[in-house]
Amino acid sequence: MCEQLGSPYTSAQDGNHFLFNNDTNKEFVKRFADWHEKGYVTTQEIYGAYTSGLFVEQGVNEDGTAKQRSYMSIGSSAGATHQRPDKVNGEYPFEVGITSIPQANDDNKKVISQGPSLCMFYDKDPEVVEATWLFMKFLTTNVSFQAEFGEASGYVPVLKSVADDPLYADFLASADGGEFIAALSAKVCLEQADYYYTSPAFNGSSDARDAVGELLQAAMVNWKTTPAADRDAMIDRLFSNAVADCKGAIGE
Repeated sequence: MCEQLGSPYTSAQDGNHFLFNNDTNKEFVKRFADWHEKGYVTTQEIYGAYTSGLFVEQGVNEDGTAKQRSYMSIGSSAGATHQRPDKVNGEYPFEVGITSIPQANDDNKKVISQGPSLCMFYDKDPEVVEATWLFMKFLTTNVSFQAEFGEASGYVPVLKSVADDPLYADFLASADGGEFIAALSAKVCLEQADYYYTSPAFNGSSDARDAVGELLQAAMVNWKTTPAADRDAMIDRLFSNAVADCKGAIGE
């Protein structure tokens, strides 16, 4: 939301790293809190389990017909198969559709890109370091490997050229909302590749992510029980505390 709205979040520059305590961010946190009170949205922490469970597990109406518990769930490309219901009598009870991340502004489309990291440790033997680097280079630059790994894992390849690989092209061509939902997820991800960004990494960036997650959760949980006249003060306090927690985590 910060990136889509052009609102400050964090900065890797020396000085003030934590910029998310501002009016724009407070307003959309209030909106999410209001949506939670109305039963429109929840989080994994509040629900107590993966929210994909709400999407794939249907409830039952009084007349015995299936009742959808959730109509949309946001997840990762590699988790697409967990967003698909189990088969009933050999068939999926419903087909799953996948679309790109909702946008606040069609003129400034932004989708965060995150995934597993590779780390190369130092070794006193330079040949070990060189071999490690060559192996990492192979993993991230070999088109055939990226195609095979992407198909097997559900992760989106790091090379755009993988989409032209015959093996991976066949994989994408099989995309559907049932048996080949992993391919559908990858296909949608590649279609929004021009909108990807990464947030800056610095000592404390993960603390900011944790603090903001806890802030949003607290706003949702406390919104209903906080008198309307006190809600702005509650949100102000949560934001101030989150920034203080971030600074305390890195000794500022």
